[in-house]
Amino acid sequence: MGIGSDITQRKLTEEALQKSEARFRRLFESNIIGIIFADLSGNITIANNAFLQMVGYTREELDAGQVRWDKMTPSEYRHLDEQAIAELRQSGVCNSFEKEYIRKDGSRVPVLLGGALLEEFQDRVVCFVLDITQRKQAEEALHKSEERFQTVASATNDAIWEWDLVTNKLWWNEGVQALFGYSAESVGFDAAWWYENIHPDDRERIVSDIGTAIESGKQFWLGEYRFRRGDGSYTYIFARCYLMYDRSGQPVRIGGGMVDITERKQIEEMLRNTAQGVSAATGDTFFRSLVKYLAQVLEADYAFIGELASEKDEPTVRTIAVYAEGKIGDNFEYKLADTPCEMVVAQQLCCYPSNVQQQFPHARLLAEMGIESFIGTSLCDFAGHIQGLLVVLNRRSLKNVKIAEAMLQIFAARASAELERRRADKELQYQHQRSQLFADITLKIRQSLQLDRILQTTVTEVQQLLQADRVLLFRLWPNGYGQILNEAVVPGWPSVLGRGINDDCFGSEYLKRYIQGRIFTIADIDKAQIHPCLVEFMHQFNVKAKLVMPILLKEELWGLLIAHQCSNPRQWSSFEIEILRQIADQIGIALAQAQMLAEESRQREELALSNAELQQFASIASHDLQEPLRKIQAFGNRLKATCDDALSDRGRDYLERMQNAAGRMQTLIEDLLTFSRITTKALPFISVNLAQVTQEVLSDLELQLARTKGRVEVGELPTIEAEPVQMRQLLQNLISNALKFHREGEPPFVKLYSQLLTEEHQPVEDTAIAHLCQIIVEDNGIGFDEKYLDRIFNVFQRLHSRSEYEGTGMGLAIVRKIAQRHGGSITAQSTQGQGSRFIVTLPTKQPRGENLE
Repeated sequence: MGIGSDITQRKLTEEALQKSEARFRRLFESNIIGIIFADLSGNITIANNAFLQMVGYTREELDAGQVRWDKMTPSEYRHLDEQAIAELRQSGVCNSFEKEYIRKDGSRVPVLLGGALLEEFQDRVVCFVLDITQRKQAEEALHKSEERFQTVASATNDAIWEWDLVTNKLWWNEGVQALFGYSAESVGFDAAWWYENIHPDDRERIVSDIGTAIESGKQFWLGEYRFRRGDGSYTYIFARCYLMYDRSGQPVRIGGGMVDITERKQIEEMLRNTAQGVSAATGDTFFRSLVKYLAQVLEADYAFIGELASEKDEPTVRTIAVYAEGKIGDNFEYKLADTPCEMVVAQQLCCYPSNVQQQFPHARLLAEMGIESFIGTSLCDFAGHIQGLLVVLNRRSLKNVKIAEAMLQIFAARASAELERRRADKELQYQHQRSQLFADITLKIRQSLQLDRILQTTVTEVQQLLQADRVLLFRLWPNGYGQILNEAVVPGWPSVLGRGINDDCFGSEYLKRYIQGRIFTIADIDKAQIHPCLVEFMHQFNVKAKLVMPILLKEELWGLLIAHQCSNPRQWSSFEIEILRQIADQIGIALAQAQMLAEESRQREELALSNAELQQFASIASHDLQEPLRKIQAFGNRLKATCDDALSDRGRDYLERMQNAAGRMQTLIEDLLTFSRITTKALPFISVNLAQVTQEVLSDLELQLARTKGRVEVGELPTIEAEPVQMRQLLQNLISNALKFHREGEPPFVKLYSQLLTEEHQPVEDTAIAHLCQIIVEDNGIGFDEKYLDRIFNVFQRLHSRSEYEGTGMGLAIVRKIAQRHGGSITAQSTQGQGSRFIVTLPTKQPRGENLE
């Protein structure tokens, strides 16, 4: 029994030992902790991968004996190793301690190390090594943070506090005494003291806001409220705090600070009206107004807003609004280096209350302007990037720095927002510009008749689109020479406008390429495989890269559209090449259009001159013919009255023919004068009742109606804006013609009515929305073949002889002239032998202040 029990115990011990060995092996092979077997003299015989990775050595280097713990230990830690060896020899184990190992690459790794002697070997140990790099970094960060906090808390005049939400205790720095005038004994260190000193009107709001921040799990809270001072008065403070939570999400502490903003509040109140007035404006107007008010409030000699830029790799400031010595001044540009503005960019807010010239002796503008004090702040976008500066300069020392700084910050906040808005607008415009430039230029080509304006607009907009340093239009002559007609160039680069190019570098080789429509692109003039004389020629214009697009006019080479990059080489994108090609095509269209317009203008001038001469001829001829015609008629009547008995039958026939001819001549002259006076003797448009005018016309035509036994049916007619005399002429000629050209044996029947139309010529009954009216005259007369439709409205045109129907052939020409003068038209529909239908279309309202010719 005893032997069996011993065997069972031994097996249990062996199994436990095997399990222990298995657990140790899993631990050894894992990467959780470094494990080494070593002797006390420095040799490492066995190490797992975690340790080797920790110190940066390979297993081959370990096997070769190159990894020793004593060699990897810095000298300042050797005394710790000696203490650990002593503990091992005394007790077989050593307490864990911190040290560093020198890695293979020379860097150091902090470790936590503990070990034990192996029982069967008196100088062999097993050590467990833990990499504590992250913990050390966290401790270092915490240490630095605590140092910074203590430094800030002791150095600042602001009130710094920490509220332990678990104990409801408050800790204050000494700033609470300086800021609010409390003695050390009167400061309370619980939340109740803070709560009681909040202005009664602000308490509920502040407590509610902080409670909401805690409930919503926010990390930050900020707000403004009034806090009681030691003397019982209240001061405005700006408070910001950081909320801290435990791992379960429960709030445990709140830390924060309080800044006295009473002066800022006073300034805000003082500038309320000014700020409201300025905030109503935008753009350049806003910026000019802002610097004006800022300079006036601070009683400064100068104030300006500037944007950061870069000119030839040197940081510069370009002003966008300047107030100088009581008025808005001209914008300027200056280099940022060696100026106080350079400090503003670095520090965001910078103030030199006096002696600023001595501190910046190389700032030329300060000396030229006699500046004594300077204060400036950066203008940042929403992402915190500096986009500009707001600066105030004075020939006197700056007295109240705090007020000036607070004032500057108020104006800067609004200026920053406006700069950001303007930047966003520019970005949006640039995004749209690429897609709309081609359409815009095309539209301008269609709308404008001025070729010079089209070409200048084109180079200006292409320069802005491509952000090229220079864009120009080159007029090419057949011999390869030419002249620069239009140019858009960035300030700072020389202008070449008007320059003639008579260099043999532009010989037949390049000319042939351009005639074939070839595009010429150079990314770097100095590296391009082009003729040396062309390189030298481009250097005269500071060109480092260029893009050339031929302009063809009716398949012939007219000139070149050229983009220059002068600041640096440039790789032209396929989009830029394509857009420039399309614009060059549109320029060709514009040139062709300009040629056609020039020809059309010439023809119009000739036509206008011809019409003027015709009207002058008609007027003069009519007046010159009136006098001899009256004498012919007068002497003919006298001859018939006194000598009728003495005349033979043939003589009387001759006399009657002469008198008839003179009558026709008089009618012709009167019609000619009527036609010419439609425009030359026109009266203003007024409201005309067409129904009333029609009744007056029918009254005048009573004899003709009686003679022909005709009948006129009048429908509804509107009131329109027109010249009443000419409307009477129009209706009388149409109705008279309808009565005159009737079929033999059938009395004439005439229908006169109207129809209202929209601007799109759709019928409508409401006069309020009608834009046009049609006056329609129908008859049952002889009609005409519609192939003569254009002819019947011309001067002196007749489809019948005078023996068939009397008249001069001027009636319908007068009607058309009157309709055109009123902005209308006339047409007709007819079938020969079945009557006619004349349609006059007129506007119901005339353009204000215009008589359409």
